[in-house]
Amino acid sequence: KSLGFNLVRFTFSAEAVLQNRLVEARRVAANPRLQGRRSLEILDEVVGTLQQEGLMVWLDNHMLDSDWCCNTWDCNGLWFNERYPVQAWVDMWRMIARRYGSHEAVVGVGLKNEPRPVCTGGNGLLSCNVSGLARQAGGDDAPDPYGMKHEGRECAWPQWSSGPEILQWRPAVERVGRAILEEAPHLLIGVSGLHYAQFLQDVAASPVGLPRQNVVYEAHEYYWFRDHSSSGPFQHDRDAGSAFANYSREVDQNWGYL
Repeated sequence: KSLGFNLVRFTFSAEAVLQNRLVEARRVAANPRLQGRRSLEILDEVVGTLQQEGLMVWLDNHMLDSDWCCNTWDCNGLWFNERYPVQAWVDMWRMIARRYGSHEAVVGVGLKNEPRPVCTGGNGLLSCNVSGLARQAGGDDAPDPYGMKHEGRECAWPQWSSGPEILQWRPAVERVGRAILEEAPHLLIGVSGLHYAQFLQDVAASPVGLPRQNVVYEAHEYYWFRDHSSSGPFQHDRDAGSAFANYSREVDQNWGYL
């Protein structure tokens, strides 16, 4: 807070909420009084402490499984996977809204961090098979306006509001958003753009059908999203003016127009 921050984006997994296991002692070694408590009990403590400190809280569903984020082989790029169906995700958010909606500090929620492609395979700890989803979407011929296809790999990726219903992000947002607002009508609903939260172009023609005063569109920007090589259009050391103009134009197209 002394550094000027007024809000904490607190990330969590669906697994932590729905299974609510006892947290290993080594995970809370810096806070011994939290040993022997379950995931939600610790989240209660964190939210309560942040509120006491006068900080706002943004609860963000970062992953379905409790694992490291984010890539195409972590089996967590969509709002559902083989272990957590869509209804489990909706139930999780209803639980969170009911539990924390009355906390003064909790002002909003991020429904799903960085929707992105999911490819058959895994990361050694988790595995996934998206053959069925890939076939439904059209396989290699599936629409890919934002460059989510991975050559040589079997992948499925989200669309905004077209293609197979199960892969449409906007209807999923509306479904879970309504569940949250039934429990806590005042909460802000964070809607991440597609492909690591880069793209929100579709919002112009097809906005999320939730109360406008509750919707916050979420975009992420990372250095590695752009080509900063000597031959790339964002090489700021060579021509800062052109690099900035190119960057501004691309960001405005992707999400800045909002």
